[in-house]
Amino acid sequence: MASNNAVTFVGQILKPEIRYTNNGKAVASSRMVVKTPGDGDDMWINLTAWENLAVNLNASFPENTKTLRVVVTGRLNENSWQGKDGNTRKNMEVVADNIAVSLDYATVSGVQYSGDGTNVQSSNYQSNTDMAKDVLNASEPVARTDYGEDEAPF
Repeated sequence: MASNNAVTFVGQILKPEIRYTNNGKAVASSRMVVKTPGDGDDMWINLTAWENLAVNLNASFPENTKTLRVVVTGRLNENSWQGKDGNTRKNMEVVADNIAVSLDYATVSGVQYSGDGTNVQSSNYQSNTDMAKDVLNASEPVARTDYGEDEAPF
């Protein structure tokens, strides 16, 4: 879906809290700090991730650390609610489309694919092409040879 509401942030994310909606969808919430140079006025961001991204974020967060440096791409969303005092309150959050470890401060090992729930590592594929065909339900490309007289083959 095309949108002109797109943001990218690089910063430290706190350990996410994961929960599930009544219909079983995973949602992870966290806070992220984006350091600003000079004045020390760091920006704190509310972050929300849904479904596979939420589950994978929670499973990938190192147990021996409080924060993880990440690159987050997503969409800004404004939340509003009625406070106990009767006044309308608002805050901004980033609904994440992708969260990736920033390799300028960390390394990644033991990467495991979990895109569609199939356990790729336990399967015996002859090649990466065979694995891709299975996981993506793809087929070998076939060269087209039925060009008409006034069609270019490119």
